[in-house]
This record gives sequence, structure tokens and C-alpha cells, in this order.
Amino acid sequence: MFLDAAIVFWASSPLWFANILAVPCGRDGMPIHAGWFGRNKTWQGFLGGALFAVILALMLGAALWASGSTGVKNVVLTLGRTGDEYVRHAVALAVGALGGDLAESWVKRRLGAAPGKPWLFWDQFDAVLGGFLTAWAVDRAWFESTFIPERWATVLGMCVVYFLVHRALSILGHRAGAKSHPH
Repeated sequence: MFLDAAIVFWASSPLWFANILAVPCGRDGMPIHAGWFGRNKTWQGFLGGALFAVILALMLGAALWASGSTGVKNVVLTLGRTGDEYVRHAVALAVGALGGDLAESWVKRRLGAAPGKPWLFWDQFDAVLGGFLTAWAVDRAWFESTFIPERWATVLGMCVVYFLVHRALSILGHRAGAKSHPH
């Protein structure tokens, strides 16, 4: 169970990092398209969040690999057995996560919701859905071998943890002045 949780967390970490890092990277940035996504979705947030997520995933992978533990190395290898594969999967998860966030904003604009208005649950899971769909489209075999049915309960558990962490970070970011709203 612990190994499955480590694999699910590690393999999906670029999407978590991207969604979290897009906020500080995009602050006061140039909107991608204010009419489609609102003024809070910026090029700096999208590109910076994705770039830093991939860099963090690579740094964390290198640090874990250096630990020398065979079990840890097996967890790190779940993101890719070669450098190219590793980067491709990390980029797919990070860009997909931010694409999911953009898609959610686009739907909210079509429904007439103001930018920054909360949409409980969807606000927390748009990145997961976007990241997973993109990773599946980029490398279906890898995705299905990593997020296998036996790990679905772990994936759901990770989503619950992510929901709670996302809410807590959003509230803290608002209190620190990094976000204009607490959701």
C-alpha cells in the first residue's frame, strides 16, 4: 500500500507542482485571453508553472535517485525509464494540469461566472483531470501501467489529500496576498 501511494504521488507530482506554482509565477502577468479564461490566467503562470514543475520533478527525482535505495529508485523509474521519457511524462502532466485549469476557466466564462468565483470540487480537480488525460494521450501504455486499477483507491485517496492541500494553500495564499481570493 505504501509503495502504491509513493508511486501514485511521485508519478503525478508534476501536475500538483504545476497547479500550485502557476499562481506565484502568474501574478501580475499578461492574460492569455481575458475574454476566454479571465484575467487571472496568464502566460507567465502557465509557462512558469509548467517549467518549474518539470524542474522540481527532475530535481526531486535526482535527489531520490541519489539516495541509493532500490525501492526509491523503482518509484522514481515510474515517471520514465529514460531521461527523454521522464521529461515527456513530466511535461505532459504539468501542461495537461494547467490545460485542465484553462478548460475549467473557459467553461466558467461560458456559464457567466466571474473570474475567481469558486466552483467547489471542479476548482480542485481540473488539474488532475487535465494532467491525467494529457498523460494518457501522450503515452497510454505508461499511464495505464502506472495508474493501474489496483491503484485506483490510492489515486482517489491522493485526490482527497490534494483537495485538502489545495484548499489550505489557497487560503494561505490569500492571507499572504499572493491570491486575490481564498478558493
